[in-house]
Amino acid sequence: MDKAIVSVDINGYIDKCNYKFKELFNLNDNDLLKKNVFDILNFIKKTNENNFSKYKMGSFSYNKRNRNVKGIYNINKIIIKGKFKGYVIDFIEKKEAIKTYNKINKDYKITLDNIIGNSDLIVQTKRNALIASRSTSTILITGESGTGKELFARSIHNHSDRVDNPFVTVNCAAIPDNLLESELFGYEEGSFTGAKKGGKLGKFELADKGTIFLDEIGDMSLHLQAKLLRVLQERELDKIGGKSNIFIDVRIIAATNKNLETMVKNGSFREDLYYRLNVIPIKLPSLRERRGDIPLLINYMIDEYSHKLEKEILGIDENAKQLLINYSWPGNIRELQNVIEYSINMSQSKVLTLDSMPKSIMNIDYDKKEEGTEEIRTLEELEIREIKKALIKYKDYKKDKELAAKSLGISRATLYRKLEKYKDKINGDTYLK
Repeated sequence: MDKAIVSVDINGYIDKCNYKFKELFNLNDNDLLKKNVFDILNFIKKTNENNFSKYKMGSFSYNKRNRNVKGIYNINKIIIKGKFKGYVIDFIEKKEAIKTYNKINKDYKITLDNIIGNSDLIVQTKRNALIASRSTSTILITGESGTGKELFARSIHNHSDRVDNPFVTVNCAAIPDNLLESELFGYEEGSFTGAKKGGKLGKFELADKGTIFLDEIGDMSLHLQAKLLRVLQERELDKIGGKSNIFIDVRIIAATNKNLETMVKNGSFREDLYYRLNVIPIKLPSLRERRGDIPLLINYMIDEYSHKLEKEILGIDENAKQLLINYSWPGNIRELQNVIEYSINMSQSKVLTLDSMPKSIMNIDYDKKEEGTEEIRTLEELEIREIKKALIKYKDYKKDKELAAKSLGISRATLYRKLEKYKDKINGDTYLK
């Protein structure tokens, strides 16, 4: 990464700097002669030897000399033969930092070609996503938990003209509402007690010229929905504590597993925001709707996890394969991944068998459907199924049980009582560990 670097003495007077530093802040040699870096770059609080131990960092916003730059900086002490001599400060422009992150991120090159499946439903969905990628309009991706909504969002971005710019993800359900506003829109220094020195760049600012993916949009509060609507309408955001609005060029892709139309009717989701988001709707099929793809997915996952776990697994026997094909998959592809990983860990042979499968999928949820009819399940079976779905959905979150309970409309204590009640039928599920 090409950093802007400047070294200064104990008092902050500039000693040396590279060309990138002068370019970044639009400075020439006369601007730097006998000048104090803390005066030129007043977003850095004047420091001294006792202000910090060896290192500190902060975000910055510089709007002078016809330059409007945002990014982060790092300050390191210069120690020579045990004596404190000054500081070296490096600066990374926001867009450069994000480009570098994107390039090293394992998902950077994911495209629609990486999405496995040749069923009619998934082929058509991929075709629609490719068409949508050529537009700048807002996209709303819907589908059950575990169907690959983020994968589709990232693929759409990577097929678009914005591929060389940021792809920023925000899980609206994983961040408490009181923190989500600052996470999305950022804040200025001193805007509230505890605000960081230099303020904070919000996700929308970080995504400028790129794409922001708002996952679990149905969990966003009405207050933040109103602010998001304004961003969509005006293409500018109002930072907390900001004196002026900031224009942004961001493509928004939202996703949810909830029925937003129903939420609009009951008043928990804004109608105007819904229509702003639902310009290009993309519905992802559940795994139950594309059973023909399950063998392809199984083979891919066996190859992936056998390498990851360093076990030689050559395939799956027919009985185990039929079990997986006929299972109802409430957790969709994410649950299938869990099952394959579990089975590879438990397998005592080079071929996956029924013996290596988790108990949770052995006795339930075969889709015994006749044309125009569906098997009637007991209330207990339905309760167990919905609990499992909630646990799968939030298994990767720190407050998984709390979020699962909330989604079920029960208290955390009630959820734990039900887990104890049904432990014999739920034990062994990898997503509960």
